[in-house]
Amino acid sequence: ESKYMEPLEARLLVGSYENQIMGKAVITKEEDDILFITIGPLGWKHELENLNGNKYIFESDGHLFPVEFNLNKKGEKVVSMSVDLGHGENLGDWKKK
Repeated sequence: ESKYMEPLEARLLVGSYENQIMGKAVITKEEDDILFITIGPLGWKHELENLNGNKYIFESDGHLFPVEFNLNKKGEKVVSMSVDLGHGENLGDWKKK
């Protein structure tokens, strides 16, 4: 049983991330503090919803994709994120630029 954790501050998440296989992903904050992820070569844009703490999720074509943001040791900045594409397809971390 996991306890509730506050979502990370949006300012920590916003920015560009790079992955060797999938290329670039961008996290943006828009009106009403809604976070979006734009990902992949076609630039798909999806709302990013918080599940708990550093764990988020987005939906595409009826599928849910978990996203986990990784903080540095001091917990003061995001250094990377991982995206679970399903079927055991974890393509490695997306490094924050």
